[in-house]
Amino acid sequence: MGLPATETPVAFSTAAAGTSRLVGDFDGEGHSDVALWDGTHVRGLLDRNTDGRIDGITPALGLSTDVPFMGDWDGDGVETLALYRKSTNQVIYCNSNKTGAFSVRSVTAVGAGGGIPIRGDWDGNGTDGFAIYDVSTFTFRFYQNMTAASFASDSYGNPGDLPVSGDWNNDGSDGYGIYRPSTRQFWLTNVIGTPATISTPDIGNPGDLPVAGKWHGRTNWSVGLFRPSTMQFFLYDDLNLTNFQAVTWLDPQSVISTSGRQVFYTSGAPHTNSVGVFRTSYSSSASFLPLGIFAIGASVTENGSNMFQQLQSSGFNLAMLWPTMSDTEALTAIGTTNVKLIPRIQDFFSPANDANSKVFAWYVWDEPQGAVTRVSLQDRYNTYLSQAVRPLFHTNLPPSTTGPLCGISNNTDSYWATMAALGDAASLDCYPVHEPAIAHVTFESIANSITTLRTLAPTNRPVWFTPQAWATNESGGERWDMPTPLEYRASVYTAFVHGATGLISFARDGFVSRSGGVLGISPAPADNYSGCVHGGTTCLVPSAAKKAASQALWNSMAGMNSELNTMKPVLLSPSKPDAYTVDLLGPPNSGTSPIRTLLKTSPSGTYLIAVNMINDNLEAVIQLSTAVTSAVVQFENRTVATPLSAIRDTFGPFAVHIYKF
Repeated sequence: MGLPATETPVAFSTAAAGTSRLVGDFDGEGHSDVALWDGTHVRGLLDRNTDGRIDGITPALGLSTDVPFMGDWDGDGVETLALYRKSTNQVIYCNSNKTGAFSVRSVTAVGAGGGIPIRGDWDGNGTDGFAIYDVSTFTFRFYQNMTAASFASDSYGNPGDLPVSGDWNNDGSDGYGIYRPSTRQFWLTNVIGTPATISTPDIGNPGDLPVAGKWHGRTNWSVGLFRPSTMQFFLYDDLNLTNFQAVTWLDPQSVISTSGRQVFYTSGAPHTNSVGVFRTSYSSSASFLPLGIFAIGASVTENGSNMFQQLQSSGFNLAMLWPTMSDTEALTAIGTTNVKLIPRIQDFFSPANDANSKVFAWYVWDEPQGAVTRVSLQDRYNTYLSQAVRPLFHTNLPPSTTGPLCGISNNTDSYWATMAALGDAASLDCYPVHEPAIAHVTFESIANSITTLRTLAPTNRPVWFTPQAWATNESGGERWDMPTPLEYRASVYTAFVHGATGLISFARDGFVSRSGGVLGISPAPADNYSGCVHGGTTCLVPSAAKKAASQALWNSMAGMNSELNTMKPVLLSPSKPDAYTVDLLGPPNSGTSPIRTLLKTSPSGTYLIAVNMINDNLEAVIQLSTAVTSAVVQFENRTVATPLSAIRDTFGPFAVHIYKF
């Protein structure tokens, strides 16, 4: 049945490729929510409370030419995504906004002009069907549900009209109608096959597109408009259109999909027990998380107190020894502390010491490079094997000389592959924090290098990380700055997210480090050490600011060690292979995928570790594939709601958030 004719036919607009509107009750709370359709990535950006901010993201599904719409296809109260594909006359639909599982049904072909889909509960049974509006014949063809054949059709409208549907009289069954862009009016009917009984005043601007729903805070169905030019929804209180709520969306083009999801170690994270025996299954009594430090010192009591007691009180459980300290001195001084030793083979290897429970591992060589050949390393390795019983050997890989003292320069380099495979564990130095501070410093080099090392090393080799905990103690030339506590925490979690299962920080401040022109970390850094010489002159005394930074990082690392011990069951447990997406609400100032994540299952629950690798404020949406109603943010004393099983959170510069479900 035709409506009053429009004087000038106008071109119709569909919600196909590009940015367009969607409406549906995405969370089943009884009100209609709004969304934008991202045709580039073929997904919906969902706003569950109509505040113009993304709360969830539908799974990527279909083609950019498909036309999206929402409906409650299974009667559970939640409206989910469907796509109409005119090329094959199919409707592709999901019963979840969180997973990619979908079904397909065929529909009756529409005319050459194209079809626009709408949802509707035509019989009031609580389950939506749909209709396809043929824009060439102005005909609706109705389907009761996703399995039944078409049961009715109705000619309705004129060229350029756009279809809408809704429960206009609140009787439990949906009606339908059209919006006429030429006059900016809605013409609506309550019952299939009856004339339009409702017409609205003219509203909006040319180019606006129609929407309909029961908006938040309202008890009745009404209509609205979406204005593509300003990314605004105008939601009207009632069909008299006397008032409206304007919702302005952020530009959907600023929603950036990242490659932040890490999936590995799904059968168990490689680590060891407290005497270096390899394992992959987590055990609360046996699994060991190395929290070590290069404890550089000329003597055990260099800073006036027992070094190992000092390390234990700050949460360290490993100390890498320097040749200036004998193994006898170290093994005597370590006493009853829980700190273990990692001596270097070339310094004081003794088969007798190998059996000492305080010796956790041996270094094959520290940063082998230059004249060090594969043969010399293999000879040293073989010599050790012929004498020792301890199964763990350790090779610390040198940093690349072409970057910020960080990283494996070439993942096809046979030298690197040899180093990675030589020991029973491999560690990597990575020092990306320069002085003066670089505004856009990134820890992507850590991510890339640990990932490469994990690829090069045999699958049963634990990968350890040597984070930067030092600054150059000299003027002139290229200099490195002391990381801030935030930077240190982000660098550590970046390494864990990409495959590390242990740490040996560089370095504790002392005579040897200062002699090398390096200011390490200390609870009370000295001005200088007696007899300290660097480059032929007395070691430079660090500034008050540098000493304060050294002390601050030590104190922070003590808290960090406590945190990591709490996280040990998570870090050493298997990763979950679940699919999820990581999206940024706005472009970062640097880095292609600055937020990286790792999903873990552990004896105490499921955890998602998310780290911001850059010095920038970011907002992200992490869309999970399993049902989650809230998440407790560890070490932050807060809980975030997860509507639609999506975490939306802000990330300050170098922020780390750990979510427990």
